[in-house]
Amino acid sequence: MRDPDTCRAASTGFSPKAEILEATPKRASVLLGPNIYSASQLRAFSPGACVSQKLLERRRMTTGATYRPRHFSLCGIRSAGPLLAKVYEILAEGREAGDVDRAIDHIARHVRDDLFAHVNCTGVGYIVIHRGEMADWLLARTWLEGGIVAGVVYNGDGRTFEKVSAPLIECVWEAVAASHERGAWIRAGMSVAGQDQYLSDTLPAGYY
Repeated sequence: MRDPDTCRAASTGFSPKAEILEATPKRASVLLGPNIYSASQLRAFSPGACVSQKLLERRRMTTGATYRPRHFSLCGIRSAGPLLAKVYEILAEGREAGDVDRAIDHIARHVRDDLFAHVNCTGVGYIVIHRGEMADWLLARTWLEGGIVAGVVYNGDGRTFEKVSAPLIECVWEAVAASHERGAWIRAGMSVAGQDQYLSDTLPAGYY
């Protein structure tokens, strides 16, 4: 059976994929092929592809933030308790490099109970120390067999830190390090190259 929207697109020349142009509580419009339709017009045109007002509004949500690259630096290969990790420091605009030893010490004292007690991991991974606009964030990650990464997040004022209980993973800047580490683990940790090669495969310092 052919999809009704596909048949409809073939007969009208319109693409069934809709690009949202504007959505407010009182007005919602989408671009469908060469024409602009309101949500109600689109429902009349294609009953099987109803566009809800809430969906349109949700697609328009934004934090209002503008992305600005932040400086990344490598702080070496460090032991933090049971974790042997590459350590990166990220600086938001206006922030200066902080006390890396204090951050590593906090992870060393807590990562066994907060992370290693819950997973059977390799013991190698990476740490991200992010000097953000409002707080300092510590991400401790370790690799598990099968290409899985496990981690824990802390935040604080640079002197003291607390474990983050909310289900937060990483921000867009921290994801830069995570992306590199994914590739490094594929290249080395999941090949004959091994963990030593993984630890030497680091993200170059610079703005990302």
